[in-house]
Amino acid sequence: MLSQFTGTRISTLLFLLLFSQRMHAQVVTTIKGLLYTDGTPVSIEIADGKIVQIDRLNSNEEVIHHFIAPGLIDVQINGYAGVDFSGPDLTVEAVEEATKTLWKAGVTTYFPTVI
Repeated sequence: MLSQFTGTRISTLLFLLLFSQRMHAQVVTTIKGLLYTDGTPVSIEIADGKIVQIDRLNSNEEVIHHFIAPGLIDVQINGYAGVDFSGPDLTVEAVEEATKTLWKAGVTTYFPTVI
């Protein structure tokens, strides 16, 4: 099943999940996709930036073929997308841009390395 992952599908879903955190508490977002462990169709409800409910769907229900998977964690990263975390010209804006680019690649958490 892991061979069916594509970076675009995973990163699109993770991007949606991350930015749903900025929504107001009364707004509930529902995302449908395939659970990465076994390909089962699921529906996920997100409220106030938190997953509040996960339901398995009928296997014959129409589901967008995005995989639902946990975000990736990079435990040591010196920089990304042309941003050097140890560079003398590092800015907050550059860190934000690198972070957003990492989110699109599926990395939801990272530990910048400064040398």
